[in-house]
Amino acid sequence: MNSQLLYVKKMLQCCKHSSDQHSNFQVKETGAGATLQSLTFEVAKNVEWFMFSPDSGRCNRGRMSSLLAAEPGHHHHSACDSVVVLSLNSIWYVLYLELKSNRPSPNDYTKQFKSTRQFMKYVFGLFSEFAEMEVPELKEQYVVFCTSRKGRHSFDKKPTKLRTKSATDPNHPKMRTVANGDHLYLREFISP
Repeated sequence: MNSQLLYVKKMLQCCKHSSDQHSNFQVKETGAGATLQSLTFEVAKNVEWFMFSPDSGRCNRGRMSSLLAAEPGHHHHSACDSVVVLSLNSIWYVLYLELKSNRPSPNDYTKQFKSTRQFMKYVFGLFSEFAEMEVPELKEQYVVFCTSRKGRHSFDKKPTKLRTKSATDPNHPKMRTVANGDHLYLREFISP
């Protein structure tokens, strides 16, 4: 793993998997009553990456930081299920992944994506300030994985191509219907 990516990985205490040791990772939903509980993602061997689960890094009160107020109406403690940072052709892709049972409304994921995006901006700011290195070009992508309302799996016949406009906006992420336990290729969710 290149030194810049490794530096950012070591800044986070909740990293679970990386290209140093793994060729795949799981995203899990631990919420009570969730019918979509896990997905496994395969990553190409020549890609440098790490993933972390913001939920596992938050304090026991579910806060992103104990320095921030936790009063009703504040959404800055929300977090998506997983974040993957990968390096391809000198560009860092940041994928924000969220698992939802059934077809969610924007209210179910938008605040989670936005809060996690702000946390990542903070991490990259710390990297730039203290590592004294430039952050490579960043491309953010947002994906919500959900089950069918009818409980049936609808397989895509061809890999889904992401529309740059929608996949890069936390208000309009890529939506992908999956079944619990599916295996997916991460490359399907990276748009140039």
